[in-house]
Amino acid sequence: MSEILNLGRMTFDASNADAVKELFSECISIARAKDTGTLQYDLFYNAAGTEAVVVERYEDSAALLQHWENIGEELMDKILALVTYDGETLGPISPELLEGLGGDEARAFAPTLTF
Repeated sequence: MSEILNLGRMTFDASNADAVKELFSECISIARAKDTGTLQYDLFYNAAGTEAVVVERYEDSAALLQHWENIGEELMDKILALVTYDGETLGPISPELLEGLGGDEARAFAPTLTF
């Protein structure tokens, strides 16, 4: 297993729901155009429009690092200005990816038991 799964949970004011959706649409467009190892990038909203979950799958750690580079800090800053974010990254995480996630403080989980 080399795939990386990133699950992000976001909360935000309902008045920002459309703006968040537009920013993630931009992320998806960039991923389609530039990413070479992104396997899945889906956004799910709750009925109230105040919470969302983003599900991302990557071929490996390098693919997620590439995705971050392609998205860029400016776009991520726009998203993080609108949402409260909490997430987990799952898989065989490289030292470089672990550092990018925040090092020992990261919510990163290595495979232990798999099917």
